[in-house]
Amino acid sequence: MLPRSRKAANPATGHAEDGSARRCCTGRMTAASYNKGMKFITQDNQLTIQLEGLEQIWALKRKLQIPHYAISEVDYIAQQPVMEDFKGYFRLPGTSLPWLFLAGSYKGKGEREFWYVHLKQSGVLVLTLKQDTLNYTKVKVTCTPEIAQSIADWWQERK
Repeated sequence: MLPRSRKAANPATGHAEDGSARRCCTGRMTAASYNKGMKFITQDNQLTIQLEGLEQIWALKRKLQIPHYAISEVDYIAQQPVMEDFKGYFRLPGTSLPWLFLAGSYKGKGEREFWYVHLKQSGVLVLTLKQDTLNYTKVKVTCTPEIAQSIADWWQERK
């Protein structure tokens, strides 16, 4: 279960107290959260994970766009990941620095997954995707509990 944390929005501006919500060019509400080189953007029916700086090079990807309907489960693992959790996977385009981080596409156990996981940082957001909706069956990224909770809330509201 994810810890609850809701931010009150200013009715005049539509922005959360921390300024994380903003309007995009179409007038729809968008919320953006930042986590060490990654930007999580929730729009009406899409989650975008935008990699910035060196993260784009390590993962060989700029952004992931995941439609709401493609997500079947949102989970957050609060413990620090360990290398044994990722054994048995074959690295496709991406980077792996053992005991530091894993970035890019990985295949194993009959599934193709996208990972951007720092092994020395606690907390991994796991998005399980419906079969045949995207190239991946799971997306695993390191993030804070607050970001994971906001994504889980966004997903639950549209479920």
